[in-house]
Amino acid sequence: MTRAMMVPWVAAMAMLVLIGSESVLETAAVVVRAQAVPGGLLAAQHTVRGLIRQAPSDDIHVIVEAGVHVLSSPIVMGPEDSGVAGKFRVVWSAAAPNTAVYDGGAQVNGPWRLETQRQRGASVNVWSAALAPDLVTAPVRQLYVDGVRFERTRSNATLLGFPAAVQQTPTGYNLTVATEQLGWDDVSAVELVSDHTWVQHRCPVTRATPLPIPPPPPPTPPGPPATCTWGNVSRGRSPGSSLRQENVADWAACQELCCAMLPGCQAVLFYGPGQACFVLGRKFESNYSADGSGSLADLDCTGGATPRCPAAPPSPVYRTALTISGPCFATATHPGALALTPTTVSFFENTGVFSRVGQFYVNRSDGRLYVASPTAPTNAVLGVTQTLLLATAVHDVEYHNLTFAHSGWGTPTTTGIVERYSGVLTPLSGGVATMSPAAVTVANASRVTFTGCTFTRLGAWGLRLANGSQDVTVTRCTFNDLSGGGVCVGNLHDSLEARPEHQMASVVVDDNTLIDLGQEYKGSTAIHTFCMRQSSISHNIVRGVSYTGLSYNWPDPQGPTFGPPNGDGNGSTGYSRDNVVNGNDVSEYMRYMKDGGGIHTIGRSANTTVSRNFFHDVASGGMCQGVPCHSTVSQASIYIDNWSAGYVIDANVVINTSHLAFGWIFFQYFAGKTSHGQAHDNTAANNTICNAGPVPPQRDPWDEVNGSNVTGTVNVTALAIHTFGGSCLQALPQFAADVVRESGPRF
Repeated sequence: MTRAMMVPWVAAMAMLVLIGSESVLETAAVVVRAQAVPGGLLAAQHTVRGLIRQAPSDDIHVIVEAGVHVLSSPIVMGPEDSGVAGKFRVVWSAAAPNTAVYDGGAQVNGPWRLETQRQRGASVNVWSAALAPDLVTAPVRQLYVDGVRFERTRSNATLLGFPAAVQQTPTGYNLTVATEQLGWDDVSAVELVSDHTWVQHRCPVTRATPLPIPPPPPPTPPGPPATCTWGNVSRGRSPGSSLRQENVADWAACQELCCAMLPGCQAVLFYGPGQACFVLGRKFESNYSADGSGSLADLDCTGGATPRCPAAPPSPVYRTALTISGPCFATATHPGALALTPTTVSFFENTGVFSRVGQFYVNRSDGRLYVASPTAPTNAVLGVTQTLLLATAVHDVEYHNLTFAHSGWGTPTTTGIVERYSGVLTPLSGGVATMSPAAVTVANASRVTFTGCTFTRLGAWGLRLANGSQDVTVTRCTFNDLSGGGVCVGNLHDSLEARPEHQMASVVVDDNTLIDLGQEYKGSTAIHTFCMRQSSISHNIVRGVSYTGLSYNWPDPQGPTFGPPNGDGNGSTGYSRDNVVNGNDVSEYMRYMKDGGGIHTIGRSANTTVSRNFFHDVASGGMCQGVPCHSTVSQASIYIDNWSAGYVIDANVVINTSHLAFGWIFFQYFAGKTSHGQAHDNTAANNTICNAGPVPPQRDPWDEVNGSNVTGTVNVTALAIHTFGGSCLQALPQFAADVVRESGPRF
């Protein structure tokens, strides 16, 4: 049960020049072989560095032989591992495709024993095996049993009284559930998970403390019959004027304050014991927002000469104080559009309470791994090592047919995470926002290529290209079953970068396959880019992602973007320009989150085309992997959001995407037609739609700020219904059918 030995050793054939097959060795080359034995990749790297110092005239090929190369720390590469432009490349290749694995996992070998006492009433078999001490204390979050991802045990928040029967406190929540009824073996191992629109926050629970139970209040003598009734309690806020504001002791006192102001009072908004109670002279739904921590209820009066309130229900008796990790909870609950509230709490994870097959739990008290499986596992791997390959300032290096698997990521367990967008994390204790990690990171690099590589069963993002990397190509790679997103391009804070040599440029992410992404972190996107120029995101296939398919150009700052797009950071915000998003096949996007789409753009990207893409079969409102999708509605298939400018959206096909709030295309605008945040100076033409949700008005200008034009849309929905039995594909005109046929990878 100890971790497999580190990495393979390399049999180095120093300066041995061979003529190999064209599939491996294109010219006479120096060949180094990396065998799947401990220390192999590091030994190969050492040998290659020696060869580089000899300035060879031919490429250096490192053949990584078949096997699992287990890594307890990343392979770190730098300038000393690089080729020389025009002279030689350093090429790391698998001996055969998909046979050489850079692996961050730890094998759990058993023996396994059946643990009937851990079934907790669920009709599943739970098996356990002892873990090595370093794995018991490690923040492991991913387990793969016989190649299948298992999830950590969880308890639905509604079973604990969320959202209505809980009380938010400065340090967590008071629950009506008794502490012993939680059934959590190790409270400090539990994690609160909050889903809010397009982000997912995760905060560790630190303790659960029993609360003293107050004596019951004396009975209230009967009064005259009531003519008013209280409506259901909702969580949120209702901005606007109020009849009265007063700090009161509890919910019942807030209701009584309303009753004292009949017939004027129609609703109440209460923020908690000792806090403000607002008496509203209107129904709260007239100006309601779910992103708030108050309790709201309407008072409905049916008539009578003197309206009377019903007897207020007894205040809930709170029996458990749940304390959440301080910095995480304070940051997540900070007032704002994406704040954690009782309404957004979805579930508690890593509880040790099994409910179905496919769950696991690491018990720190007895040092064992528990797995819910019909039979004992034959192959169980925990994801441990966060980064498998870190290449900084490398150049003239290629990676062919390598597999990267079983990485981990411990930060959500140790400190928690508060998400801002697509893996961008808000700092918990000052500082600046950061990006979630990737199993493979390439930074400040040039002339680097990934071809035919596989990124699978990873604990965060698959691949990140960052820090002004240029001339980097990712092609014919597969990204499958990732906790986070697939490919992230660029830097969060470089919108104002004026030095061309430090800008992301000539990045090609083409002909890749991305399937089942955001398996754990639901705010993830398949491909996410920050600022870049002269780059391509084309002919990729996306099948199944928890949030947006293609998240394009998310600069920070995002605007303003009015003014000439000079691209040097001195005028309009952002240097993105001259990019293409072309020929992608994107489906089953928006499995979990909302307010996203097939493609979601932010900020200026001058002279950028979004063309001949095929967006279809949105997941929201449908079935996801055999169960109803968490997401019930998405924003738009083509979502042109804040400050977006400079896009030509041409000849795309959008079909079978009916569960959309704003239709197949949406340009961001704000009430009052002010300039702040508007999408502007975009054109959409010659796009084909069928069963694509609400059809937005086509007008010029779209809004009153410069304008975004929509012309020439071909809608074949009626033709599909009346002539082809509802088949959108059969109803497409030939030019649109060609777009569908030509989308996706070109091999």
